[in-house]
Amino acid sequence: MEKPKAILFDFADTIFHETKLDWDKGNLWLFNNAINPNKVTFEEFNEHKERIYSDIRPKRMSSLIEHSWAAAIRLIFESLRMIVKTDTSTEIEYFKKVVEEYLAPGITNILETIENYNIRTGIVSNNTFCGKTLEKELETYGIRKYFEFVISSADYGIRKPHPFIFELARGKLGLKSNEIWFIGDNRENDYIASKNVGMIPFLYTGSTNRTEDIIENVIQSWDELETILKRIENNR
Repeated sequence: MEKPKAILFDFADTIFHETKLDWDKGNLWLFNNAINPNKVTFEEFNEHKERIYSDIRPKRMSSLIEHSWAAAIRLIFESLRMIVKTDTSTEIEYFKKVVEEYLAPGITNILETIENYNIRTGIVSNNTFCGKTLEKELETYGIRKYFEFVISSADYGIRKPHPFIFELARGKLGLKSNEIWFIGDNRENDYIASKNVGMIPFLYTGSTNRTEDIIENVIQSWDELETILKRIENNR
């Protein structure tokens, strides 16, 4: 195995481990700060929201067409004749209320190692939140500086495992596919999809210790990746 020129990472359950997603908390905050001329109740709002999401969620997964948080929120609120802010600062505040997560153990150390080896890095995430919101989270934890770019599917309208989003990342790097490693926790969206476009895939299992049917390039901890990179570097 040759040293990569770049390593791409998934976001959730790879760089971060999510502990809780409290969508109701975020939606209640938005609802209470919206202009509501028709006095829609929160119960009525929730019924309307669920009717919309129950239709678009499965289509989002099957079509690989992404809808952004901002677009979905405008659809829900404005169809009730409510006015709500969906600018980046509002989205970031909503994200903070909804998402509870922590850095994957060892991720900062491996990012420092990668930087010391002059390997470029980026993020490719399936996310309804825009790249600026994800970047803000990275900044909060002090690791934004390690990544050349952050690609969120919300900004481009397509989701992994669609090959176009991997080709987008490859284009930003200006590299050949086989010069890029891709690391994520999802078998189909990360491992198989990146392999299909010619990248070198790694399945990150974290604390789950699940390997499914993947037998090559499975890592349970970031220490394992550091060992692989050091071995390559020492053998050059």
